[in-house]
Amino acid sequence: MQAMAVALEEEGFEVFLDVLQEIPPTNWAVHIERVLAEADVVLCVCTPTYAERVDGEVPGGVGRGVAQEGALARGETYDQKMQADRFRVIQLDGSPLDVPKFLQGLGSHAFRWL
Repeated sequence: MQAMAVALEEEGFEVFLDVLQEIPPTNWAVHIERVLAEADVVLCVCTPTYAERVDGEVPGGVGRGVAQEGALARGETYDQKMQADRFRVIQLDGSPLDVPKFLQGLGSHAFRWL
């Protein structure tokens, strides 16, 4: 994911990648809410681990950041189906694709990143 973020930045895109962020001055949940609200496009790298965490299929306390991001995105796609096109599903080369339930059927397309 980091290589993809760097490549996108080199092409002139502004990229927010949670694993590269320092702890924000506010709490993480508020920070993620702001970042998602400001984003024109949200790329979701859909691995089995990501899908399990977003869909709440892991023990409590595991993947809380992903669960928070998923809850915000799920709410947006539910409330504004017509604007759900800003969410894009990404499959990293060599990784299995597992799309969380809330992204299925929204007309999202899987892009393979080599």
